[in-house]
Amino acid sequence: MSRLEIKTERLLLRPPTLEDVPAIHAFCDDPDIAWCIVGAPTPYPAEYAEKWVRECAIGLDNEEKYAFLICIPETGEVIGDTMLNLDVRDRRAELGYLLAKSHRGKGYAFEAASAIVDFGFRNLMLNKIYAGVWTANQPSVNVLEKLGFTREGVLRQHDLKWGEFLDDARYGLLRSEWEQR
Repeated sequence: MSRLEIKTERLLLRPPTLEDVPAIHAFCDDPDIAWCIVGAPTPYPAEYAEKWVRECAIGLDNEEKYAFLICIPETGEVIGDTMLNLDVRDRRAELGYLLAKSHRGKGYAFEAASAIVDFGFRNLMLNKIYAGVWTANQPSVNVLEKLGFTREGVLRQHDLKWGEFLDDARYGLLRSEWEQR
């Protein structure tokens, strides 16, 4: 696996390794985090974290998925993750990010997502980055809007999560819009 890393003012984004499985499991096992992950059960099994790390390594090797753990550089603490899932043919990628509850409200999600969006447009030459977010997840909606993403539509009661049908809002940012920021 490549040692691709992205450094921001306060964060280090780096690919996950199998050594990170306990930390990934610990923050994904929080029901508030698992709620944000499509298809994730609670409790969150450790095997899911290991499977995700292995999938990330394959995706990076194939240049189809760029997944990074969000870390505090001084301590190495894993506080979340962010990723781009690529559609190479159409030069677009889906953005995703998660942040541990204890680190929310500090601008870390925006800082990490901004860095990976910049990476996608600069290094991967993407034309569009898009994201889906449940409308009930207002903090995530706020991050996307602060990044300059435009709401392109809402898929009403599109996803069933823990017995509740949720609206899935779709957001997008074009290269031309990113260049104007």
